[in-house]
Amino acid sequence: MVEATAGLPPNPSGAHRLARQIRGVLEDARDRVAAIVGVTPREVIFTAGGTESCNVALASTPSATGIFVSAIEHAAVREPARTRAATTGMPLGVLRVTPDGTLDVDRALEQVTAGSLVSVMAANNETGAVQPVFELLSALGDRRTQIVVHSDAIAGAATE
Repeated sequence: MVEATAGLPPNPSGAHRLARQIRGVLEDARDRVAAIVGVTPREVIFTAGGTESCNVALASTPSATGIFVSAIEHAAVREPARTRAATTGMPLGVLRVTPDGTLDVDRALEQVTAGSLVSVMAANNETGAVQPVFELLSALGDRRTQIVVHSDAIAGAATE
């Protein structure tokens, strides 16, 4: 982002040379982020900030039949999840955490149903507890084709 904003024009969708230059920087950043998180560049969406990102993610799964969020989610996830559940009538479940502040994966597997959207932060922004997102994904196994998992990774960007 520092490179993308260092003296280049702010609009990468223009047709002029400088816009094409910033678009190249943006696409390079998209490639790098995709490689870090293990997805294709097409799956990386840049937004203006974390709250907007969470709102987009929670609103972008039209086929979801239920929403599950961990008990320690940030308001940027809790509130849009609550709003979506209320406006669509879909159930909203809260996933428990262990005494050390991490997601109870075994309990989550018992709760999460097919067709659900699940949101678990990568790391807690207040306690620093790193959440077992990859353990959850692995435990979901074949069910992952029927379940969308979202992770607010803002506080977890520096974790491994």
